[in-house]
Amino acid sequence: MARENKKMNPKNPKYEFKQAWGWPKEIEDFIATKIKGRSLNVCCGHSGLGDVKIDLFVKKEGIIKADMYDLPFKNGEFETIICDPPWELPYNKRHKLLWELCRVLKKGGRLIFNAFWWPKSKTLEVEEWWVGI
Repeated sequence: MARENKKMNPKNPKYEFKQAWGWPKEIEDFIATKIKGRSLNVCCGHSGLGDVKIDLFVKKEGIIKADMYDLPFKNGEFETIICDPPWELPYNKRHKLLWELCRVLKKGGRLIFNAFWWPKSKTLEVEEWWVGI
């Protein structure tokens, strides 16, 4: 796992927030084989994947602070987008994120999306589906 940072929980000081945003090396290696062309990693955490990396909360050199619902990029700018969104993402905001990712993805591009819900869309064609990797 990625390095862990601990922060005090302001609502209950007995508990700490642990920030361990990252995948095990074997998962990152697998995802790296699926990247083609210029790539964007949204909600990147401490992952090294992607030519361009964005995260709202991680303060690390090389990571752009940006909102996943309002990406600072042109339409169709990336051939591959990797996204590992927060798992507690409210149902009503899931498709908003999906549409924003598709906006900056080139037509025919590849979206690598880590979620426990199925991203349904009439304009999004699913080529491969991995479970439990």
